[in-house]
This record gives sequence, structure tokens and C-alpha cells, in this order.
Amino acid sequence: MRARETDRAKIDQLLVTLSNIEAEINLLKRRIAELEGEVKRIKQENQRLMSELTRARTVAIEHDIRIVTQTDICRIWIRRL
Repeated sequence: MRARETDRAKIDQLLVTLSNIEAEINLLKRRIAELEGEVKRIKQENQRLMSELTRARTVAIEHDIRIVTQTDICRIWIRRL
């Protein structure tokens, strides 16, 4: 009988340990899911920022081209005068 009680106590202890490990696994799964969501959000934000940066560069280049063109036109008019 005593061995049986000892076995039952050990089984109960192992079940508690198993439950704790399962709880920790579930918690880690939730944390991983949250982190994956955060990674997805950050990637989307990075993509948006890269698009904005590309657009701003394009606008800046177009602006520079207009300035050069206007400068060239002014030089032509100055030479004609």
C-alpha cells in the first residue's frame, strides 16, 4: 500500500509539473503570436516609410531638374540680351 501511495503522490507531482509546463508553453505561444503581429506591423510601417522616402526623393529630383532647367533658360535669355 505504501508504494502505491508513493506512486500516486509522484504521479500527482508529475501532473502538476506537466500542467505548469503546458501553461508556460501556452503563454510562450501567445507571446510569440504577439511578437509576430508586432513584426508584421513594423514591416508594414517600414514599407510605408520606404514608399514615402521614395516619393520624397522623386519630388526632390524633379525639383532639382526644374531648377536646372529654369537656370538654363535664364542663361539663354541672358546671352540673348
